[in-house]
Amino acid sequence: VFGLGNWASPIEEASINIPGANNGRKIQVQGNYAYLVRLGGSPNFQVINVTDPANPVADGFLTLPGIPTNIAVSGNFVYVSSTNDSQELQIIDISDASVPFVAGTYNAPGLADANGVYVNGTIVYLVRVASAANEFQIVNAATPSLPVPVGSVNLGPTGNEVIVSGNFAYVASSADGQELQVINITTPSLPTFAGFLNLPGTANAITIALTGATVLLGQANALYTIDVSTPATPFMLGSTDTFGILNDIALNLANFDTYVYVATSADIDEFQVINISDVSFPVFFGSVDVATSNNMLGVAYDDTLNRAFGASASDSQEFLVFAPQ
Repeated sequence: VFGLGNWASPIEEASINIPGANNGRKIQVQGNYAYLVRLGGSPNFQVINVTDPANPVADGFLTLPGIPTNIAVSGNFVYVSSTNDSQELQIIDISDASVPFVAGTYNAPGLADANGVYVNGTIVYLVRVASAANEFQIVNAATPSLPVPVGSVNLGPTGNEVIVSGNFAYVASSADGQELQVINITTPSLPTFAGFLNLPGTANAITIALTGATVLLGQANALYTIDVSTPATPFMLGSTDTFGILNDIALNLANFDTYVYVATSADIDEFQVINISDVSFPVFFGSVDVATSNNMLGVAYDDTLNRAFGASASDSQEFLVFAPQ
């Protein structure tokens, strides 16, 4: 286990240049590996060995059909949401990280792109661009080669990201009056709309995370903390300015974490650490200026390594490692 260190003064510890000029989009980490998807190019799915986070090594890779939009990891599989019209969900076998392969795909009804993906065991939750088809989809991927639909519900506007806890799913939405949407999934075959929260302004909610009974929601250049102890009636606790569009949120979901790690488009604070020891008063804590880019799109955190990992728009360092001093 790496030492705690001081996240008030984070540093960029390492980076990797993935071949091609396409931006890093989203990233997740599990064990000794990080998994990065990019906005097109070849490869657009990259496995990176982070056993020594100061010296990450590019490992296996794939070029997936369509453009990957988001990523979730569970066990021996990575779940990728995609713009591909016939495989909005792509399931990648990572049992051998050096040789990942597509184990199965799921064609959601209609042609709408998938934006967000979350996995709990072998149940996958997808949210999609607004269309005639239902934007919220539940898929059983117990047999990865043959994922099957379980249930769905119409969200109305576009769903951008989704996270699940217990009997409820929480969606970061493009709905002007419902930037947070709550879905009751007690009966997975018949999910139902349960509640919502209207955030200030009309900007879309882009990204979402959850710790305990607190949802963390990114809307425009702000991080909002929201109480969902009663899921049907969420209410705002506090917020803080992120000085640029908040694109992604990471934290330790195993236990309540003092720090939130965010990826932003801020000119000199693309990577930020926010202190949420008091969830009603989240405060800016530390940052790193990613010199070759003014846009980070993805971030992930690993509590064992005590490192944050970034997906960047930089052509020379699509993958980044951040460490405390």
